Amino acid sequence: MNRTEMLFNQIVKDAHQDPNILAFWLDGSRGKGVITPYSDYDCTMLVKDDAFDDYREKYQGFGNRHNSRSRSPLAWIIRQVSS
Repeated sequence: MNRTEMLFNQIVKDAHQDPNILAFWLDGSRGKGVITPYSDYDCTMLVKDDAFDDYREKYQGFGNRHNSRSRSPLAWIIRQVSS
């Protein structure tokens, strides 16, 4: 298991235990079960309204481009209940 898989698995474990996270799912190729060597983790998280800013800040670094040639293998969309 590589570092990205370990991080993803830890986030999923945390999401199951966090009452502020109402839903969490994978989109993209992994979410469809069509995984290639180039597949990343396209994650969507639905959080309670009053927790939205905290989670947006916590995960803002995930999915950002670190340089012009690579990007994080974890990409996030954080949504509020009222959105």
